[in-house]
Parts: sequence; structure tokens; C-alpha cells
Amino acid sequence: MDNHNSTSDGDDELQHLVVKVVDGEEEEQRPKLRVSGLSRVLEPSGLSILSEVTVEILAGSIVGIIGPSGSGKSTFLRALNRMWDPPKHTVFLDDQDIHNLDVLSLRRKIGMLFQVPALFPASSLQLMEARSDEILQHLLVDIVDDDRNGEENKKPKLQIRELSKVLDTTGVQILFDVCVDIPKGLIVGIIGPSGSGKSTVLRSLNRLWDPPKNTVFLDNQDILDLDVLSLRRKVGMLFQSPVLFQGKLPAPVFDFLFFHKPGVGLFYAILMTDRYSVTVEMLIVWIDVSYWAGTVGDNIRYGPKLTGKKLSDDEVTKLLALADLDSSFASKNGNELSVGQAQRVALARTLANDPEVLLLDEPTSALDPISTQAIEDTILKLKKTHKLTTVIVSHSVRQIQRIVDVIYLLVEGKIVEVLRPDRLSEASHPMARKFLELS
Repeated sequence: MDNHNSTSDGDDELQHLVVKVVDGEEEEQRPKLRVSGLSRVLEPSGLSILSEVTVEILAGSIVGIIGPSGSGKSTFLRALNRMWDPPKHTVFLDDQDIHNLDVLSLRRKIGMLFQVPALFPASSLQLMEARSDEILQHLLVDIVDDDRNGEENKKPKLQIRELSKVLDTTGVQILFDVCVDIPKGLIVGIIGPSGSGKSTVLRSLNRLWDPPKNTVFLDNQDILDLDVLSLRRKVGMLFQSPVLFQGKLPAPVFDFLFFHKPGVGLFYAILMTDRYSVTVEMLIVWIDVSYWAGTVGDNIRYGPKLTGKKLSDDEVTKLLALADLDSSFASKNGNELSVGQAQRVALARTLANDPEVLLLDEPTSALDPISTQAIEDTILKLKKTHKLTTVIVSHSVRQIQRIVDVIYLLVEGKIVEVLRPDRLSEASHPMARKFLELS
């Protein structure tokens, strides 16, 4: 195998790189995958995402790809099993052009695990463990912060009272009489093992599922008494995987696909969002989407437009700045952005509705460290400048410790610990301690 040095000059000439990994016997030193001169340019913008990438990946080796958001990592990866079709004679599996293989056969040979898991409903239900008849746990948290926050911040913005959830299809109980107060103007973190009910709690707060009456209150008012769209403007949400409107679907086609051929429409939604897993949030966004929303600026103006308000260019620029993006992004199309950039645009779009509460469901799990820090800095800035109440679900204990004021530890549908970030090591629940030790 030849080694080629990376070359570059002031004109940013095309870069060639061949990686040789020496591991084991000589017969193992053949490339399993070979990428030769792979490029990708987005149409119709002409934006270059990949530029003459040349790499060999040896059989039996583990190869890592790292780089800033927008550098083309996922685009490169998805070329290897034709999630997008690379040019002919650029990607080879066992020295065979992947275009000569049936795409389904290729994807059986080259499997892929995505950022957001997608399970068939029946399978996902089977993964949930049945709970035994344990005593229901009640915990009302009254957080009295130090003098920095003042009396106003001691008032609960959100109250949860005996919130439970049982799956209708299986009878499996997900939440067990959860009771907490979320103080106004603070950042609250919810952590716990997968399947403990964190996202389920979060999604009840703006009625992505309808909690029972008299269980969730915003400013002492039952959220079921509020119009759901008005509630979601007050209680905004940022999801794990950003979905931006790209404005490519004509209205008659949209109507046909989503109201007359929902199966085809679902498939189209997957393609248009460049995501290969489907979530409830994606469908909500797509059914609600306006056909005109194509650029980043259009995305940010979308929410206010529904209430008859038109944002000026200056207002869009200020919202972009809040999300650590400059004004040049306003004219870009959603499909030109990296995941990290798209997530910041999604945050700016949520902030355009001037929410009183911000819900964050694993907002940085798919982001690189630079984009993660940008999101975290924005959250802290919003607390300081807007006194925004924020609830964040995260698996990252370090992230939670960096930005939140109080931590709720949720295990098997019950809140078992309530601690400040600097006292997280004092958790006493056995499962909580195990989770924290492994984290």
C-alpha cells in the first residue's frame, strides 16, 4: 500500500490521504474499503462538502473520523453504504465498486448505527422491563437557592404533582407519581440511566404527550387548560436531532403526500430531513411545516409568522447571535449546515417565539465539543440575560455539573435524588451511585 502525504497550498488544493495500519499478519494488510478522490458538492448551492478524499481502511481495523462540525464527517460515512450515492469509481468494498452491488445487499454488509435510535414500536416495547408493584414514591422538592437569585427565583415556574404514565398498549408503567417544583429562572438538570423516564417527564411539560389533569402546572395553571400551541410558544423545546425546514415541497405535493398518502409522505420526510430514523417530533414538525420555509432566516421567522408577527433582518441577526451564529447564516439553506450548526439554528428558531421555559432533550449528544460548548454558553447566557427557566435532560454528568443549578436523578420512573451539582457525589441510591460511577 502506498503512503501519500497530505498536500495543501494557499489555494487549498485537493487533499489526498492514504492510511496504512500495520496489525497482524501480512495477509490482513489488504484494504476492506477504499475511497479514491471522493467529492461532494451540494446542489443547487454549489457548496463543496468533500474535496477529493482518498483513504484506505484495512480489514479488521477500527478507524475513527474526527473534526469540527461541518467538516464532512457524516457525509463521508454515509457514502460508504450509499446513504447518498457517491460518484462511480470512488468507493470500493473488497476492490469492487459499491455501485456494482445491490444497495440492500451492500447495507447488509456495511451496517450503520445512527445518532438517534429508531426501533419498531413492538420491539421498543419489548425492551421495556416490567416493574414490580413497589410502593409509589412522592417527592416534592422545594429548592431555596442562595441570595444570588432573590425571592423571585424561589417561585416555581413549573410544578409536577403525582405524574404517572402507563403505556396503553402493554400496561407497562413508565413514571411513578413524580412530584417536583422547577424554580423560575434556574437551570434544572434531569439525569439517569436510559429508560428511566427522563424524556417522558420532559415531554409532558409542553404536551408532547398529554399528562393527566391536575398533574402539570405552568405558573399555577393546569397546562391542559391552555391551548396547546400557545403552551408550546411559552414552553419551547429543542430536540436531540435538529430538523430544519428546507422549503422544497410544493403545497399540492405536500397535501397529497401527507393527507392522502401518509406512508409515502413519511418516507419523503425522512429523505428531506436527511435523517434515517423517524421520531414523533419529526412528524410534528413536518405536518406543521410551511412550504416557504427554506433558508435559516425563514426557519427563524416561522414561529412568529404564525402569530402575525414579521421579524426584521436585525431581529433575525440578534437571534442568530444568541445561538453563536453570525448574520451570514440567515441566507443559507438548511441542507448546507452541519449538525452542530443546524442545532444552533433550531435553538434560535425556538427562541424566536420568546419562550418563558426552554426544554432541552439531549441537545448536544450528537455534537462535537466546539458546538457543545456554544450551546452550553448560550444556555448560560439566556439564564443571565433573559432569566429563562431551563430544563435539560442529559446523559452527560459533566455537562450537567457545568451548567445547572439543581439536579434531579431519575431511576426507573422515580426521582430518587435531588442534589446541587457540587454535591452530586453524595447521592445515596444504589442505582444512582452506579450510574454516576460509570459516568
